[in-house]
Amino acid sequence: LLSCGKKKNVYSELVSFIGKEIIFSINFNTVGNKAFKDQFLLISYVDSGNCTPCRLEKMQYMKTNKRRLLDTHTGVLMIVHEKDTFTVNEVFRQMHAVIDIFDSLGCFKKENGIFDNPLYQDFVIDRSNKVVWLGNPLRNKQSWQQYEKAISMLMDSGK
Repeated sequence: LLSCGKKKNVYSELVSFIGKEIIFSINFNTVGNKAFKDQFLLISYVDSGNCTPCRLEKMQYMKTNKRRLLDTHTGVLMIVHEKDTFTVNEVFRQMHAVIDIFDSLGCFKKENGIFDNPLYQDFVIDRSNKVVWLGNPLRNKQSWQQYEKAISMLMDSGK
């Protein structure tokens, strides 16, 4: 895998992210624990930059596919990095969704070394906050099938 425009091999960085413990700072603990009802948690970090509606389109997609995630004992936690809270709240209101965490200072991304590439800003953690899957398992059919197998194996092993 090559990172965009840098001609740098990022494979080792991606592999090392699996198993990493995700930290929820004091500000996030209540929300994080409240959202963790399922055995696994898909964290979708949205760094909206200057295009909040564009970046939040994936929220609508996840909302539509929530049943599939629940079938694999996977909850969803949306963390949005955006200073303009009004715009984000308006987009969420139009989608009839509730934002889980506002990270207006970008602390979650800094504390956990979240990648700049939006493809790798979605990941799944287990109950011990360790990353077990990198990327959005709903991205395509093949990814979903691999995710179902991986979760099944993790559940069989007692994780």
